Amino acid sequence: MLLVGNIDWGGVFAQFVGTMELLDPEERQLVRGFLINKFRGDRALLEPGIRWLERRCGVPVVGTLPFLHDVELLEEDSVADHKRGAPDAGRPIRIDVVHLPRISNATDFAPLEREPDVQVRYVERPEADEALPDCLILPGSKSTMADLAFVRQQGWDRYLRRCVDAQREVVGICGGFQMLGRAILDPHQAEGRADGMPGLGWLPMRTVFEAEKVVTRVEGLHLESRLPVAGYEIHMGRLHEESAQRPAFHVTKRSGRAVEDHDGMQSSDGRLWGTYLHGLFDTAAFRRWWVNRLRGRRGLPAVPDGPASPSGDPYDRLAQALRPHLDLDALYRILDA
Repeated sequence: MLLVGNIDWGGVFAQFVGTMELLDPEERQLVRGFLINKFRGDRALLEPGIRWLERRCGVPVVGTLPFLHDVELLEEDSVADHKRGAPDAGRPIRIDVVHLPRISNATDFAPLEREPDVQVRYVERPEADEALPDCLILPGSKSTMADLAFVRQQGWDRYLRRCVDAQREVVGICGGFQMLGRAILDPHQAEGRADGMPGLGWLPMRTVFEAEKVVTRVEGLHLESRLPVAGYEIHMGRLHEESAQRPAFHVTKRSGRAVEDHDGMQSSDGRLWGTYLHGLFDTAAFRRWWVNRLRGRRGLPAVPDGPASPSGDPYDRLAQALRPHLDLDALYRILDA
């Protein structure tokens, strides 16, 4: 393994030495190199410290990586604290995502954050004196029932009703979609000891957690806009009411195989809807159509195109930026060994 230390936090040499001291001897032998990450400044100033570290731990430093700006990579499955923020007048469309304690697949909303007219905020508790957002999203969850209890404890159920009464859009993704139904049943106790709990009751469906998890790539069509969409499903729950009466999407492929199926459910006016599709907003044409629909409800004109993305794969660009700062010969020797 390579052990990576973040020098931007400070104390990077203590990070390395302390970690090595806490490892068991057989684990310590697996560490074949150190990487210093997010360095700002003249690398020559680090040389005395690097030489000391190598002598102290007997492990080579195989790279000092610079602090890179504007690297469009997906974050880990968490949400940074700074993403709440005050309402931004320069971004007229505000989308609030409920910051669940066990939030999953938060990268679903990264494409929305890059839209120049959209402000995405991750909010732990509703504020009574703040203007309602254009859209409230219940995201995915690693533990739907536990996070549904959190939703009620924080008063999000009452806030959701305010949003519905004010004709703001409400969206549920995967676990958030399940919360919008009438009930969640867990006969196999996949999420704990409880056999189930009532849902928020906004969509006429029940979710039952099965023993096998669904993990599949999905392609389909958004029924209202008639635009193609793509994404993936990863969930234990299954809908046990017929959703075809008001589905949100027509599914044409699962894991590359042609199917005729439906996904999601929506209210009669289309302002409250849910889906199992993660990565839904990665599809640029659908994303822009949906944001423009939110703009239209505010009396704002449609924006024809979203922001241009840098060409090429972001991981290729990252590799090109890091290559000059890595001892590739040392890395290849570690791999060969």
